[in-house]
Amino acid sequence: MQTATITDAQKLPPLLTAEQVAKLLQVSKSIIYVWVENSIIPFRRLPGTRTIRFERDAVLAWVRSDQDASVTTAPTSEQMVQVRQHALARYYRQPIEEES
Repeated sequence: MQTATITDAQKLPPLLTAEQVAKLLQVSKSIIYVWVENSIIPFRRLPGTRTIRFERDAVLAWVRSDQDASVTTAPTSEQMVQVRQHALARYYRQPIEEES
């Protein structure tokens, strides 16, 4: 599987699919969906559908951001633990136990 690099990103269309973002960021597509569920990565839901798309420039800004308040920042280690738990639960089709 060939992966895109950040420098190649400007060649991508302005609206990306989860698969394109996963290739760009070199993560699995399931991680992208978990990030969407937890509002970690910027995305748009197409009106009247369940379809999601990612604005190329917003994703690139998110990747490059340190602490820019106008863009969702990269996930914290606590959020990444949550991402892993959600991914495993989805894989094993088990409900997530919420902390009290």
